[in-house]
Amino acid sequence: MFGISKRAITILFGLLALAFAVGAILLFTPQAGQQARGKPVLWVNGKAIYELDLLRLQGNDPLYAANPQGLLKVLVDTHFLEQVILTEALKQDAARVRVGSAEVRKEVDRIKEQFGLKDKKAYEQFLNQVGYTDAQLRSEVKTQLQIQKRLEQIRSAAKPTPEEVRFYFEVHQDNYKGEARVKARQIVVDDKKQAEELLAKAKAGED
Repeated sequence: MFGISKRAITILFGLLALAFAVGAILLFTPQAGQQARGKPVLWVNGKAIYELDLLRLQGNDPLYAANPQGLLKVLVDTHFLEQVILTEALKQDAARVRVGSAEVRKEVDRIKEQFGLKDKKAYEQFLNQVGYTDAQLRSEVKTQLQIQKRLEQIRSAAKPTPEEVRFYFEVHQDNYKGEARVKARQIVVDDKKQAEELLAKAKAGED
């Protein structure tokens, strides 16, 4: 049984790239539909993840495409399960975020444009390929938008500590180094002869 605290969720949301990489896999993973899902294998905050769901996700994971063996297989399995647990925890935490139907429709339209789905027939063929109904796709899109909004909420609320600011500055010192500047002073004198003498000294390199 996996229990994810709110503090842990906040930390996990910092793994933005990982979250959306997994989200992208989930978005176009064929759905089980009415098929048997097998026995539950994992529980994340009381919600079961089923055996066949994991197998479908593995089928879309590029790491498994390389057919890892031995110790590498163990590492890939561990990484995969961590991704699944993280993704489910993220989805659960973001579930309370409001997303309107207009936002979902806009994102679905963007997907249609991205994949060149110019008519209803092309869209239906696309849905068949990814194993979704229109309602399932819209539900998944809503979930992804909820996650995105939740990430933005946490990012905007996050305030770095003085230690974190100092650490960031130390790591990125080169970004804050300015070019050397030459300071010049204008010398104003009333006497022409004195001015000529000062000019001659300046050309000679004297102070």
